[in-house]
Amino acid sequence: MARQEKKNLDWFMLNCQLDDKFELIESEFGITGFAVIVKLFMKIYGG
Repeated sequence: MARQEKKNLDWFMLNCQLDDKFELIESEFGITGFAVIVKLFMKIYGG
């Protein structure tokens, strides 16, 4: 039996050195802004 086709990712890579856009958001909104970005990635790539 064939494996079912995946529609989302089990995980996504998050680099240790983020670009300036992340730093700008974190400086503006603090750790909450960073958490929102990670949650958005989870929704976008996780399904």
